[in-house]
Amino acid sequence: MDQCGHTLMDLDNPSTFYEAEGNCRGGFYAYNSFLTVAHSLGGFATTGDPDTLKREIDAFFA
Repeated sequence: MDQCGHTLMDLDNPSTFYEAEGNCRGGFYAYNSFLTVAHSLGGFATTGDPDTLKREIDAFFA
């Protein structure tokens, strides 16, 4: 799995999102689509310690 190394709070704007997402496998997610899915998954990458949050996001982009 690629290591994006970001939490959901790090991805608070499109430029940060596309910079981080470009380092992840796939590289084809749209910012607004990502936010829609993330918010629909109540608790996605918002609970737990920072390492857990990063692993959730890494898994999403894998």
